Amino acid sequence: NLTLDGSTLNGSDHRVGTGTLTLNSGGLAGKLTVQAGGVLNFLTGSPKALYSLTLVNAGTVNWAGGTLNHGATPTTVITNTGLWDIQGDLALNQGIGGPQALFVNTGTLRKSAGAGLAQLSNMDLNLGGVVEVQAGTLRLNGAGSRALGAAVTVAAGAVFDAQAGNFNDAGGTFGGAGVSQFSGGTLTLNTNILGGLKHTGGTIVIGPGFQQAG
Repeated sequence: NLTLDGSTLNGSDHRVGTGTLTLNSGGLAGKLTVQAGGVLNFLTGSPKALYSLTLVNAGTVNWAGGTLNHGATPTTVITNTGLWDIQGDLALNQGIGGPQALFVNTGTLRKSAGAGLAQLSNMDLNLGGVVEVQAGTLRLNGAGSRALGAAVTVAAGAVFDAQAGNFNDAGGTFGGAGVSQFSGGTLTLNTNILGGLKHTGGTIVIGPGFQQAG
């Protein structure tokens, strides 16, 4: 196990196997792979720099504290095939300029705690896999291209909010006792409607191939 407090871990092929890497403050850069059975913790309220980081998570990320800042050249690319657990009202924001950052989810993206707002901002998002909002609001905002292809489940009293950016249908489904809403930006429907997603704001664009299959 390794805990970093104020330093930056930078390397071309760092890996977390069956242990735990904890970042209290400082940053990660280069390439980091969290393998199945590994754990990456973001703890304390200090901001963390993920500049020029390629992060592949096949294990567990516990994000319990601090803003995560993305950006720089090369930019931040996050691929989650495991569990990415947002344990509070936190933000993944653009910290400095550079190419558009990217977050790809084919595993489970979860907001498990915090009655307020957690947000993923100013980055491209390819949301497949599973998205679970168990508490508070999970918001997608700022500039970016967002593919909505996940199975989204929202608990009673919680909210999934697609608020800003350019969204497109990618086979996503939206369920649970809570609210899933498109509230701002542009949503292009290329193939079909997104069942369970409420339209509360923004612009809907119907693509030329919309519902051509009947």
